[in-house]
Amino acid sequence: MTSRNRLAERWTSLLTIGEGSDDSLSQSAYGNDPFKTTQRQFLWQNDVTLPLGALSVMLERREERLATNAGFAVTERNTNSATGVYQMRWDAFALQANLRRDDSSQYGGKTTGGIALGYRLSPAWRVTAGYSTGFKAPSFNDLYYPFFSNPDLVPETARNAEAGAYWTASAGELRWEARAIGYYNRIDDLIVFQCDASFNCMPQNVSRALLPGVTLGVDATWRATQVKASLDLQHPHDEDTGNLLPRRARTHGAVQVLQQAGPVQLGVEFVASSLRYDDAANLVRMGGYGIVNLTADWPFAPGWSLLVRGNNVFAKNYQLAADFSTGGAQVFAGVRWQP
Repeated sequence: MTSRNRLAERWTSLLTIGEGSDDSLSQSAYGNDPFKTTQRQFLWQNDVTLPLGALSVMLERREERLATNAGFAVTERNTNSATGVYQMRWDAFALQANLRRDDSSQYGGKTTGGIALGYRLSPAWRVTAGYSTGFKAPSFNDLYYPFFSNPDLVPETARNAEAGAYWTASAGELRWEARAIGYYNRIDDLIVFQCDASFNCMPQNVSRALLPGVTLGVDATWRATQVKASLDLQHPHDEDTGNLLPRRARTHGAVQVLQQAGPVQLGVEFVASSLRYDDAANLVRMGGYGIVNLTADWPFAPGWSLLVRGNNVFAKNYQLAADFSTGGAQVFAGVRWQP
């Protein structure tokens, strides 16, 4: 449920209330283990236009409940949050600063924030730089899900630095956009899912994880054709051992071509990844892969569209987790309504 209201000329309020649940049943030789999580979320957001810039203030409450046969110490928790975001543009400068406070009934309080600055060097070039901190609590699934959980997990804390350069150009009907973004992320107690040699699988905390890398991208638009390409070069590793983090690749790339054919937009994309490891010791190797996906989007009536997607259309045999098949070629279809 959502309610949007203009309380004053420069003040807009948004109230959102939502609820979701995940109900599952694990069956084994030891019996059945029901596991149901329910989450209610309340958000009150206020956007105010200032003489210089804009301010957004958000108050949130998340209520999480767990229903299961096992007698866990914590089966419900509430998180109250307050967030402030300030944005400003002045001449060639752009600034965004944010501050957030989370108060969890299970893990206590944590304050995080960030600041980002952008500067337009010319009509074609702009540069950005930013620094932020983060906090993430383990979910009830991470903590308690039957046979695949770890009740000893602790929350993640992160520090992230980023710098980027962006270029745009056009020549007639052809428009180019290119970007290069470098980042250095340090995460304490990163939550990763991994399996050992005996196939005991559960999430674990990595004491000190480093994720440095660069993202390169280029987009081109010519008449009714769009081409989007991106390449991630990174070294996500455990600082203590030097090993790659489980299920994370050094290189990942994608190329997408979108073609407008009358009212229908057709797309083809190629996604590729280098090798990964399924375990922290880097002994269980999963090879790299490349797959092809197809998409179609047909807006057949005002506000309505038909979506069709084919994943891995050539049925490439690859794994995102060791000894688990991705299922070969897959086709999805759906109808979307947007008032």
